[in-house]
Amino acid sequence: MMKEQKVIYRAKSKTQLAQAYNVDLRTFNKWIKPFLNEIGTYTGGAYTPKQVKIIYDKIGEPETF
Repeated sequence: MMKEQKVIYRAKSKTQLAQAYNVDLRTFNKWIKPFLNEIGTYTGGAYTPKQVKIIYDKIGEPETF
């Protein structure tokens, strides 16, 4: 029986996320705009691990994940 691999999400800045998706920051912001209420406030220069998970759930995981 195979074990499921547990994914560990880390805090990331918008720039880091945009780079992971291989798009510029403006495009990334457009992608997440419809989900801002669910994602929550961007504070401290980074999204929390929980917010990063929500972003991945909404727009898919980047290839460089």
